[in-house]
Amino acid sequence: MLWLAVVLLAGCATAPPPPSAADLKLIVGTWQGANSAGSRVDLIVYANGSFEAIITTPQQTLHRTGQIRMENGQLVYDADSSSGRIVYVENGGKRRLIMSGALKEGGQPFVIEYLPRP
Repeated sequence: MLWLAVVLLAGCATAPPPPSAADLKLIVGTWQGANSAGSRVDLIVYANGSFEAIITTPQQTLHRTGQIRMENGQLVYDADSSSGRIVYVENGGKRRLIMSGALKEGGQPFVIEYLPRP
């Protein structure tokens, strides 16, 4: 459902300009979101494009690592368990990241929206 909402909302908005190398600098920092199971996901993006994702469930804490890069004018990522793209959105001074990808094992698609962590 969240994926459908993101697609529908994206279709209603003006298309953002294509990302530039500067966009990677815009996303450096710590972001917080939740996956479809409601588990908290902290995303830490470093200046070199590497990142850590920390998924906190009631049973365990999972650590994922990966790399973000520019490819054909888009921010794409490749992690140990998934790959996909990242869209940076800034509107009215509010910033967010939308990560859409698929799990490498099983191909399950997902979308996670992140806000800057306070």
